[in-house]
Amino acid sequence: SEPYKVGTGLLYDQLGQPCYPVATNVGLFWPKHGILRKPGLAVVEFLPPIAPGLPVAAFMARLESEVETASDRLMAEAGFKA
Repeated sequence: SEPYKVGTGLLYDQLGQPCYPVATNVGLFWPKHGILRKPGLAVVEFLPPIAPGLPVAAFMARLESEVETASDRLMAEAGFKA
C-alpha cells in the first residue's frame, strides 16, 4: 500500500484531540477503480484511540501500523489470501 498522507498527522498535531483509527476490508468488495462490486460482508472496525501529544512522525507510524494490521486481519477473515 502507499504511505499514508501526512495531512492526517498535521490535523492530529494541530487539533490536539484523540484520533480514532478505523480498519476495514471494504477494498475486497469495492475496488478503488471501476464500478464492479463483489459480494461479501464488508466490515468496518473502530480501533482504540490514539491519545494526543505524539510527535507527527511517531503518530503516523503508529496509525499506519495499527490500521494496516487490523485491515489485514479483517481481509484474512473474509478469505483474502495475499
